[in-house]
Formats: sequence, C-alpha cells, structure tokens
Amino acid sequence: LAEWLPAAGVELRVLAAYAGQPVPEEPTSAALIVLGGPMGATDDADVPWLAATRQLMCRYVDAARPVLGICLGAQLLATAYGGRVARAGGPEIGVSTVELAPAADTDPLLAGLPRAVPAVQWHYDEVTDLPLDAAWLAASTGCAHQAFRVGSAGYGLQFHPEVTLPMLTGWARSDAAELRRLGLDPVQVVGVAATAQGALAAVWEPVVTRFAGLVRRTTVPAAG
Repeated sequence: LAEWLPAAGVELRVLAAYAGQPVPEEPTSAALIVLGGPMGATDDADVPWLAATRQLMCRYVDAARPVLGICLGAQLLATAYGGRVARAGGPEIGVSTVELAPAADTDPLLAGLPRAVPAVQWHYDEVTDLPLDAAWLAASTGCAHQAFRVGSAGYGLQFHPEVTLPMLTGWARSDAAELRRLGLDPVQVVGVAATAQGALAAVWEPVVTRFAGLVRRTTVPAAG
C-alpha cells in the first residue's frame, strides 16, 4: 500500500495505535485504512484502542468517506455495525482462491475481476455474520465472508491484498510453531506465495488504485 497508493496520488499518514498513538474521535482525512493484527476484534479489555477504532470507522462510513479494513480491520468494521466475529473453523494461511459474489459485478472496487482470484490469507478468526445492510462481495472455501461493503464505500477484506513477500516471510517466521501444529510447512507457504507474486499484484494493485480513486473524489468539509 505504501507503494501503490502514493503512485495513485494518495498521501499516507500512519497512525500506530498499537504503539500508543491516540485514535481520533472524528475523521481527520479523506479516507481511513485499518490493517491487521494478532488480537481479536472484540478484545477491548486487553487492547484499549479497538473500541475507538471501531467508532472512528463508523464516523468515516457514515460520512461517506472511503474505508478499507483488512483482516482485523474487516472484522472491526463488521462488529462496528452489528456483525459477529468468532474463531474460524479452520484458519486460512497462505495463498488461496477467493470467489466473487454476484454483487461484486457492479461494485466500484471489484467489478470486472475474474470470478475466482488468488489472495493471501492469514487469519484465525472470521466474520461469521455480516451487518444486516452489508453487501456480500466474496467468499472462499474456508471462509464465507471474504469481502463485504458497508454503506457506499466502507470495505472489509478478510484477505491481504497489501502483503509483500518480506512481510509474509516475517509472519511465517513468527507463526512457525503454530503453522507446523496445523500441518503446514512455513517454508512451503512462503514459496507458494513467492511464485504467486505476479498474479497477486496483477489482481490487487488495480483494486487498490480504484480505492485511491474513491479517495481522490471524496470531498472533505473545510475546517471550521
């Protein structure tokens, strides 16, 4: 994202809530991106910034400003609007196939993609119930709600369009014991992703560029 979004004309400001930076109460930019993390979407007692992040996501969506929630970010968006998140029946790790739903055919981000596309997964929880008014956009064999939209431009993606190979290698190293417990070879997981890098970028860079287009077209009220 730090490469694709600036190339598409969007300036990034990073807020590290996990490092103690305060989460704003109101929107301070044209759009909001919320990334992943190892915590659960409702672990508020242990992670004090989760509730503030859910609230901020709602402020952006309700103001018709684009939101992109990835993995944990998607789960936070779902729970913010009344959806449910639970432990996945079986975690999804590595490259898998995501199947687009019919609603994706007319979606501003996903229209025109092939019905089946590759994506990188790395999640142990999943959205089990979407918010009532959400548009369901994609699924996989192991996860019914891979992509959804709340409002006009509030997107939740359970998979990782943003992942780079060094990032994935770090995840595999950190989760190596758990991957082996699941019967997965960390080296093989990374190797499959390395082989798929070109195909992954060919699908997801244009989608991220479309999100940048939504950001550029967003009108932000003048302060005061």
